[in-house]
Amino acid sequence: MVFMTSQLYDAQRTKEHIADLLEKYGVKPHHAQVVSYVLVEADMRGIESHGINGLPHLIIEPIKKELVNLDAEPFFERKSPGCMTLDTLNANGCLGHVASMMAVQRVKSLAGTYGTAKVDVTNSAHFGAAGIYTNKISSGMDLIGQAFCTTGSIMIPYGGEHPRLGTCALAWSIPYRHLETNQAPLEGIVNLDCATATRAANVIVKTIRGGDEKLPFEVIDLRTGRVTTATQDFKTPADFFTYGALMPAGGLEGRGDSSGYKMGGLAWLIELQTVPSGGFSPEISRLPSDRKPKQIRQTFKAEAMGAFKPLEEVLE
Repeated sequence: MVFMTSQLYDAQRTKEHIADLLEKYGVKPHHAQVVSYVLVEADMRGIESHGINGLPHLIIEPIKKELVNLDAEPFFERKSPGCMTLDTLNANGCLGHVASMMAVQRVKSLAGTYGTAKVDVTNSAHFGAAGIYTNKISSGMDLIGQAFCTTGSIMIPYGGEHPRLGTCALAWSIPYRHLETNQAPLEGIVNLDCATATRAANVIVKTIRGGDEKLPFEVIDLRTGRVTTATQDFKTPADFFTYGALMPAGGLEGRGDSSGYKMGGLAWLIELQTVPSGGFSPEISRLPSDRKPKQIRQTFKAEAMGAFKPLEEVLE
């Protein structure tokens, strides 16, 4: 079931409804099914910022503006054993959910052959909640999954005054199995899914559009350089993306609790790790959806759980 606005909805019917809606906007049926799965799965996990709440401005609006190519079929290119890129540049980008799910399947296959693997998705678009993909990598209970994502600039680096970094999301999944005598094994996946920013920018968009008086967390008003939680400081989402900015989790020097150099430093590393695959762009534009597809890059990694010790021993 999907929990939204204090009501319960059937998950499968919701997925079908969203897929039908996307097809009406020209999305291929098999692509629409992937996107609907990721959106509903996010809501089922309580990640409303990346669920169907973002369908209008994160998916449909870019489709209307022709910022994604619905005919795109991304292609893989091998860089070295166990390492590949999935490039959407030839088709001017495609839906990020589709490219990312393709990358997940490929990185799992490569890790099965080489023990460890990495697939970088370049020239991509918004892909939803990162933890959904790492759990897919780990779903066979034999792989550790990791995912990282860069975006257009919306976050101020620690020590800086202007937005330069994206929210730089990361996710990490590790399977486990606990065996009890004469009982069914208790098993699952430990999953971390978070951004290096305080929270996702989509939450601000929802708050402004909803007319709430107070923002759910502190942001920076670039016109004054000060922290604010007043929704009235940003009349529209576009106003926020022009005059507002996020902080690294932990804040900036003198703003927040001033420990943001930790997550801010991690955000830099998430962006810099895309350099070897050619994903780095010297011109990082501001959000939101009028950005070029090339501003977003995703990295997926998989590592065999049984590479050093027997798999069952590691899971235990």
